[in-house]
Amino acid sequence: MGRLTREFALGLGSNVGDRRSFLLEAARRLSRAGGVVDFQLSGIYLSQPWGGVRGGPFLNAVMTGVTTAGLPELVEACLEAEALAGAPESKNGAPRTLDVDILYLDPRGPGAEWIILPHPRMHLRRFVLEPLLSLRPEGSIPGLGAGCEALVAECPDRSHITLLEEAPSRGRLWPYVV
Repeated sequence: MGRLTREFALGLGSNVGDRRSFLLEAARRLSRAGGVVDFQLSGIYLSQPWGGVRGGPFLNAVMTGVTTAGLPELVEACLEAEALAGAPESKNGAPRTLDVDILYLDPRGPGAEWIILPHPRMHLRRFVLEPLLSLRPEGSIPGLGAGCEALVAECPDRSHITLLEEAPSRGRLWPYVV
């Protein structure tokens, strides 16, 4: 009998240093994390800091995919990617070399009960919803009961985000830039 597979989505963001390299390295590591059997990256978007975060503009992206890992393993992979990028453990409005948020994991499964899924502020953040919409133009978001198109239309965040780089093919990373 095969292992249970789960659908996941991760939000990636960086507003300090070589932002694109931080996103690329995080995507590379997360795509190779134990249990990931398929993934797709959104394009890279430019957005302004949101929610009192200091620092310059963010580069944001979303990764969706399928994994056999459980929530504790996915949390560990995200925290490891942040740590390797030099992200502070406690963010509290600090600029971010890398921020990785688990947007959803379906089915959630046991473990890491302290994590609220789907992400409790996902529906409020245009810089999450627009990249996610590019990957999930149809179907509802697990745990929210609404599709991305409806969530974008209802999103109170009216800030402008700009697509800087198109999405790579399924299972591919953005190209390295020298």
